[in-house]
Amino acid sequence: MAHPLWTIFCAKALTDSENHNVSLLDVIEDVVVAVPEGSSAENMVVPISAILLTNWRRSDAQTPERFMARVSFVAPPGQAAEGPVIEVDLSNHLRLRMSVKIGALTIWGEGTHRFRIERQDPETQAWSVAAELPLEVHIGVEQQQ
Repeated sequence: MAHPLWTIFCAKALTDSENHNVSLLDVIEDVVVAVPEGSSAENMVVPISAILLTNWRRSDAQTPERFMARVSFVAPPGQAAEGPVIEVDLSNHLRLRMSVKIGALTIWGEGTHRFRIERQDPETQAWSVAAELPLEVHIGVEQQQ
């Protein structure tokens, strides 16, 4: 079964046209969300411009693989917002970078949220967690003037 070598949440990823190496800019490990005084940050949609990049690798270099993967954003109480389902085709390549553009996140207050990367078994159709990436969310109170 193919597995993710790494998953990074960042503002931008640049791929070199000659050697196809990727440069990750502004890696995001935590975010501070400004909430108006007296408001709740529960179930709050926060606009963000970022990319979640996962590098998948075949489990056996000689055996081609193809499967579906999906990304969810999981809040501390367990609520999950499911993202896109993406085909990962390792038929012709040993590795593949899966890129998901993120335009907004739904947060549930302060604490550790997680990006959950799952893969679907092509035979059983069952989903299993391949990786999780924590994102620390901090709440800042926005002072009214």
